[in-house]
Amino acid sequence: MNNDNKLMINAALLRKESEFRTSFCVVEKAIAVPHAEFDELKRHPLCDHRLIAENADLMYCDKEGNYHCILIYDE
Repeated sequence: MNNDNKLMINAALLRKESEFRTSFCVVEKAIAVPHAEFDELKRHPLCDHRLIAENADLMYCDKEGNYHCILIYDE
């Protein structure tokens, strides 16, 4: 959040898509990290990361098909 208390995100904005297919996702834990760590996660998403390993038990798909995840965001 910035000084104006507005949430700012980076997103792929698609215009006039014929359909958006989404999956229900339960955020089990939200984790704020320093900008440098967030940037590292963003630039190297396929590398092993400490936060992912430490919270792996919170990320799964349940028997109803709902995804459970963690949300890592830039503080």
